[in-house]
Amino acid sequence: MEGVRLAFKYAAWKPTREEWIKAAQCIQQDEKDRIGKFVFGRDAKAAMVGRLLMRKTISKKLCLPWKDIELVRSDKGKPLLKTPTTNGEKLSFNIAHQGDFTILAANFEQTVGVDVMKVERPNGIKGLSEFFRTMHRQYTDYEWQTIHALDNDWEKLASFYRFWCLKESYVKALGIGIGFRLRRIEFHLKTRNVPVGEFVTDTQLFIDGKFASEWQFQETRLDNLHHVAVALKQQHRTAPFSEKPPAGFQLLDFATLISSAEPMCLADEEYWLMFSKKT
Repeated sequence: MEGVRLAFKYAAWKPTREEWIKAAQCIQQDEKDRIGKFVFGRDAKAAMVGRLLMRKTISKKLCLPWKDIELVRSDKGKPLLKTPTTNGEKLSFNIAHQGDFTILAANFEQTVGVDVMKVERPNGIKGLSEFFRTMHRQYTDYEWQTIHALDNDWEKLASFYRFWCLKESYVKALGIGIGFRLRRIEFHLKTRNVPVGEFVTDTQLFIDGKFASEWQFQETRLDNLHHVAVALKQQHRTAPFSEKPPAGFQLLDFATLISSAEPMCLADEEYWLMFSKKT
């Protein structure tokens, strides 16, 4: 069964009063409370979209009524579905938000992790060399050689974020949070330039020096600046992957995002007023 790949450009979303109140009605109370505590409106929007993407996907793929979906978090913070399914199907899903986008990836029969990174020069750093020095322990010697072999600083920075995206997607698929020693994993890039709107799947993962054939990494770019990596691990076999990835990420607008949503609580005018005051 084909996986799901969804994206929403939350940075460009300017919620109206009606949109924000509607969105808040369609998530759990604990999710609503958590989102309400964000200081910045940008973070609140990113988190709200993430909760709606998960509920939309779960409802459609598992044929569960929107109101019956109960989401919880693992002890490491990974979102999980608590609601039992009628046929026992297990859907692995994961969200990420960074830069201008919130994204979701979901698959049956495969453990999923996803990450998105916007290529931009880091704040507070005088130069690229200084930035790379601060991150030196996170990458293997081979990965640094790959980065430094590129022609200019922008390509090197883009490659750095590509590696970071791959590593984060792997860690998120495992659901282990911070503390994992990233130098244990090493990525070998076979395709130099990842296309916009299409997946490449030939990047290889080595764990403690050994090729990990049970993992596949689907890479794409949402635009010229945003790199995405989807980590997939086979749950029941170790044979190489043969399934084709989806055509690409589907970019949603707000109307499509909530097209199947059902209100779970009353409209909350105060919640809108609180959001409208965030910077």
